[in-house]
Amino acid sequence: MKVSKLVDYVKENYADCEVCEQVDFEVNSVCNLDSIKSNSLVWVKNANGLKKIQDSEANNVLIIAEKACRVSKEDAWVVYVEGSKACFFDIVHSFFTRPEKREISSHSVVSTQKIGRNVNIGDFSVIGEEVVIEDDVYVGNNVSIICPAVIGKGTIINDGVVIGTRGYGFYRKQTDEKIPVPHIGGVLIGENVEIGANTCIDRGTLSNTVIEDGVKIDNLCHIAHNVHIGKNSMVIAHSMIGGSASVGENVYIAPGVLVINQCTVESNSLLGMGAVVTENVGRNKVVVGVPAKPIRDNSKPII
Repeated sequence: MKVSKLVDYVKENYADCEVCEQVDFEVNSVCNLDSIKSNSLVWVKNANGLKKIQDSEANNVLIIAEKACRVSKEDAWVVYVEGSKACFFDIVHSFFTRPEKREISSHSVVSTQKIGRNVNIGDFSVIGEEVVIEDDVYVGNNVSIICPAVIGKGTIINDGVVIGTRGYGFYRKQTDEKIPVPHIGGVLIGENVEIGANTCIDRGTLSNTVIEDGVKIDNLCHIAHNVHIGKNSMVIAHSMIGGSASVGENVYIAPGVLVINQCTVESNSLLGMGAVVTENVGRNKVVVGVPAKPIRDNSKPII
């Protein structure tokens, strides 16, 4: 790929970019700063990265850098842009990744007839008859969706995810016998959601568990029955959201967070790593600790 073509793409999509051009050359790989190769694309975001790129003996490098950085290197094209991370990975996504093949594996059990266009279902998955899968959904291997559910357009469900099992809940009869609470609700997952490997999302008891558009859930998370997660929130690995908890929009839940059942976390808040949230969290708050307490307002988005 000619470096000039990649730079033209950036100019078209990032109007505030500044470009330092050299002689045109071919870009044939993407590298990190610890293994810079000639004829590669790299990303520089801070002073440490600047030193690595300037000390490198590689030549013919396309560098995507924050505007605050100033790179001095011969035979390099430098694109300065606010939001260099987004620009760099946009180029990688657009020019250096292959589209995933979409097919429905003959090794899976797919009972539903309600499947949209361009859908992938990997090997050894089980999809129930009351599931609706909209267009452009990617379902990986060994996935189970076993309750009434809607999977919105463009959603990605990675390997080993389980959606729709009965949540944890019991009631006592007069004999003191513990009887499982019936779960007759479903799961509603919006558009462009991503659910990481081996995550579990329980079905609702009477109503639905709801994951709104744009939510990103990491690997090995647990979303309990009746939880509602608002648009564009992020739930990171090993986090657990208890039954009937409500999470607002644009919330960031860091690794290992526990949110107690029926708790409310309002929009634009950040729950710090390992926090145990036992009380409601107000809008725009950063909370940390065990039990979690607010330490400041959340002044800027995580990414």
